[in-house]
Amino acid sequence: MPTGVHVMKFKLFKSAVSAVVISIGLIGSAVADVVTFDIQASGSSFGNQATATGFITVDTAVLPAIGAQLVPVPPSPAVSNLELTITGAAAGGNGTFSLGDFDSLYFWAPSALDLGQQLIGQVLSNGCIYGTSGGACGEGNGGDFNLFGANGAAPNGTFYFQLTTASGDNLLITSLAPQAAVPEPATVTLFGLGLLGFAVSRRKAAKK
Repeated sequence: MPTGVHVMKFKLFKSAVSAVVISIGLIGSAVADVVTFDIQASGSSFGNQATATGFITVDTAVLPAIGAQLVPVPPSPAVSNLELTITGAAAGGNGTFSLGDFDSLYFWAPSALDLGQQLIGQVLSNGCIYGTSGGACGEGNGGDFNLFGANGAAPNGTFYFQLTTASGDNLLITSLAPQAAVPEPATVTLFGLGLLGFAVSRRKAAKK
């Protein structure tokens, strides 16, 4: 038969588990749909030294439903942040460009993509690879992801998965990889408060 000490320990354990489960649930709900993809592009396949690195933050609850459409960036709720840095291009093509430098996004895949994994390289239902720009799986059979500049200085989508800088250097998008989800500060605070509450209840129980 369990003693009073055993019962007290079990109650404390239940309190700890409840606090942790509630906190984890809050963290999960806060980051469920918003994902930031790291973007990489290279001009090597076009014989130039230009590269692009950056990121785009999207609401995946909205993005998969876009299909083959031009989406305004902003004010579409699908995209909340965007930055792209071009280096190694000819004079006039380099720089860092943010959300305001682009006016639209084009996102297309012939079949559903796993948005929790690297997008470039995923096998599509038609047998093509997402990210293929030319050849038999080009012309949209390998999907598309593109950005369109709002001004003459920003890089602009000119072909499937292809950006062209203001100086004329072409780059192929080679990576669209999701960043690891990071809990927002508020949810981390809630998690900490849950553990603090457990510690206080344990101290009170020990005194009794």
